[in-house]
Amino acid sequence: MSRAKSERLYVVSYKEIFLIFLTFSLILVFLFPKDLLKEKLLEEENNYDLSVLYLQNMMRHDKLDEKLVMLLATRSSQIGKNALSLKLTKLLIHSKNPLIKREAILLRYRLLKEDYFYLQAKDNIEELEKIKKELLELFHIIIQQKYYTQEEVHQWYAESIFLRDDSYSFKLLEEILSKGDEDKKLLVEGFYLAQKLHKNSDALAFIHKLEYADVQNREKWLLSEYYFLLNNNDLNKAEELLIQEAKESIQWKVYLAQFYVGHKEYKKAFAIYREMFEKTKDINLKQRYFIEAIRSLEAGKYLKFAANFAYKYEDYFISSKRMRTFILKLYLATNDLKKAAEYSKKILKEYE
Repeated sequence: MSRAKSERLYVVSYKEIFLIFLTFSLILVFLFPKDLLKEKLLEEENNYDLSVLYLQNMMRHDKLDEKLVMLLATRSSQIGKNALSLKLTKLLIHSKNPLIKREAILLRYRLLKEDYFYLQAKDNIEELEKIKKELLELFHIIIQQKYYTQEEVHQWYAESIFLRDDSYSFKLLEEILSKGDEDKKLLVEGFYLAQKLHKNSDALAFIHKLEYADVQNREKWLLSEYYFLLNNNDLNKAEELLIQEAKESIQWKVYLAQFYVGHKEYKKAFAIYREMFEKTKDINLKQRYFIEAIRSLEAGKYLKFAANFAYKYEDYFISSKRMRTFILKLYLATNDLKKAAEYSKKILKEYE
């Protein structure tokens, strides 16, 4: 009775379990048809540890079978044995079999990116740079060989942003947009990418699309186009844009006048300020445009012209201390003492 009880309580040791497991796997390798075993292993979706052990033993007898190596790399990654998987994919990315090469490169990229984030948390700069370099190399192959589906283009575009590879970001963005996806966010990214890559015609194409696609922010994109043209010294197109928009907008008239002042076309600037001065009914705006009209003439050293223009409207502003002072200073600056004296008398008479 005691002996029977002892037998029931006997527990197999870990060493014995391993030997049984190893023996069983070896039997499978030698006796089970290899192709059929590989097929079964491919179908295995639960016990990845077991399939990895089988595969490792199979490889000892069939070292040149790249499909088997790829299967082992995949299964190893599925159970968290990334180091083993990375070693195997390093061999397979040079395979002459295009399917194996593709699968190995994609798997290696994913594993290296996982390592990158792990090392980033550890602040290991040297290793991070090393991994980043290989990630870029693999990424270029993936895009060049088009190891992705149309549904995955957005994913790889995001990868290009992560890798800060502007030229490939632009390439992938063009591919996305060519399929009819013209999301405003993508158009904005396209505009800034094109600028960074000095693709000026593409940048303008993007900004024109944004002006129509993002109607609520059209003014913002028009200004972006204007400053883009200025920065690229395309002054004729910049002026054309200003003239076109100034037909419907006072603010754009101001931009146009400022453009002319900035490019030393002072009389053109004066003409715009004078027109706005004469048309507006708002007294504050009248004063502002009048002052800007005079200053544009002063900048061009058309002082006599400026004094004569001020003389025409001096009575209009006589009730404003600020404007009286401004006009008197103008007369004195132009050395037109006669006008200054007469205007001083008017002021004294008005306020005596």
